[in-house]
Amino acid sequence: MPSYVIIHNTVLDAEAMMQSYIPKAIHTFGAHGAELMVMEESSEVLEGSSDHPRTIVLKFADRASAEAWYRSPEYQAALPIRLGATKGYAVLVDGFEG
Repeated sequence: MPSYVIIHNTVLDAEAMMQSYIPKAIHTFGAHGAELMVMEESSEVLEGSSDHPRTIVLKFADRASAEAWYRSPEYQAALPIRLGATKGYAVLVDGFEG
C-alpha cells in the first residue's frame, strides 16, 4: 500500500530553500522511490484553517520506504535547512485500499 509524506508550510527563507534544501532533498528521492506528486505554493483551504499556503506531497511504495527516506543520513543532512527556512508541519499517512 502506498504511503505519503505531506508537508504544509510557509517559506520564510526562499533563498535557503531554492539554493540549499530543494537540490539536496530531491537528490535523496531516487534511493527510496519517492515520487513528487504535489508542489503547490498557494493551496486553497476548503474547510477549517491553515496558516500555511504551501503543500508538498511525496508518494512512496509503502510506509517502510517513506520512513527509510525520512531517517536516511542524506535526508537528515538536508532537513535542518527546511526546518530553519520554513514554518509548518509534515505528516506520514498510508494510502487507502478499499
